[in-house]
Amino acid sequence: MNYFEPGSTHKLNMEVYNPTSHIGQHRFDVIFQGAIVKQIEFTIDPGVTKLLGTDIVMPSVTEATEVKAEIHAYELSYSPPYDMGIIASASALVMVPPSENEYNASAYFDGAPAASYQFYAGTIHKVTVKFTNPYNTAHEFYIVDNAGLNVFNAWGFFTVGAGQTVVKEVDLLMSDIPQVVGPVTFEIHCTTSGIGKVDVPAGSLELIENPVEQAGTIQVVPKTTSVAQGAPFEYDVKITNTTSKVWAYWFKVYLYDKNGEIIGGVSTSIGVSPNSTEVFPWVTSILKDSAWEYPPVGTATIKTVFLGQTQIQGTFNIIAGSLPAAKVAYVSGTWFTGDNNGLMLRVNLKNNSGRTLTPWEFDSYLWSTHRTEGWVFESGLSPDNWDGDWAAGATKPFLADWWNMGFNPGVYDVVLGVKTYEPDSWIVNGMSYPVSLGSYTVT
Repeated sequence: MNYFEPGSTHKLNMEVYNPTSHIGQHRFDVIFQGAIVKQIEFTIDPGVTKLLGTDIVMPSVTEATEVKAEIHAYELSYSPPYDMGIIASASALVMVPPSENEYNASAYFDGAPAASYQFYAGTIHKVTVKFTNPYNTAHEFYIVDNAGLNVFNAWGFFTVGAGQTVVKEVDLLMSDIPQVVGPVTFEIHCTTSGIGKVDVPAGSLELIENPVEQAGTIQVVPKTTSVAQGAPFEYDVKITNTTSKVWAYWFKVYLYDKNGEIIGGVSTSIGVSPNSTEVFPWVTSILKDSAWEYPPVGTATIKTVFLGQTQIQGTFNIIAGSLPAAKVAYVSGTWFTGDNNGLMLRVNLKNNSGRTLTPWEFDSYLWSTHRTEGWVFESGLSPDNWDGDWAAGATKPFLADWWNMGFNPGVYDVVLGVKTYEPDSWIVNGMSYPVSLGSYTVT
């Protein structure tokens, strides 16, 4: 809706189009606030658009008043003229514009109005903007700043009732680069057309070099004290920032079985606000790291690497258990000669999961052991002409292309391992290993 001041004059514009094949003869009665204020007679050729206009004087009111203009149309080619009725209307709001101080507006940082502020770079501070809607009807507002603090993006549009006071607050991460940002001014905008913005100074802002060095603590909190072999082990990694600056903390969590072999863990980073704690949840399947075996039953140890220090976070107990069979099953295998006369193996696998699988929801590996010499070749299987996700019940071919490398003569025993995972995670929900594919003799 448009906003106009009392007593002001504004043009009411009308766009008329003649869709017929004959010249139109019309009269428009312009009705404003229930009374005819102008009559306009005109002709218009076929297929032509004509622009008409007339001045409208807004009423002298002291309270906000909605006004309405209507167009009553008549076709003058007939006698008497044909009454086409009200064909268009437009509304506006007439009100006395408030002065800026009627908004009773203020803006400041960290709850304390000041002429200037000096903050350490990379720290978080609260900005507050407060104002009153001075109109006697509800309006939609938004706030923007001139310093790139992007509070507009954080707050967006919001409605304030008539005469109501609103306080908007948001925590802002100050740039990590020392600089003079201010003077900072916030602009309060009313979305009603014609109402101007209100500028609210918040003081001058300077970001200075931050002498704080990175510091903090790490804690690993298991969700359980005992977990079965192959089962998911859930734990929270809690990072506490003990400084006044935002930091990204790199950390590693390692799980070791009773023999000191790695089961798994996580290595990543997490951002933490000043003097606060962030929790990073993680799940590790209790299988030997990068292996297709269960870790031994017994006491496992949790260690972390954080800020250059290795710490023991505690222990948990591994008990006997096993995973169900993988939801991808071996169907058949075929030996053949590749392009470079190398030995190749094509393995057909079937999706028994009952749903579509993505390439990231399963692993498949082959191991070939020389029967007399004992050495082992290992390789992942790659899809043969992969054409999208794997439909439930479908069989797909996979290639063991490492056979192209060539092998010493002898008998090789070949086994297959398959794992399937929960959707969108690395949690193993099934494993089949070893699946014997028989032997093959290389001459």
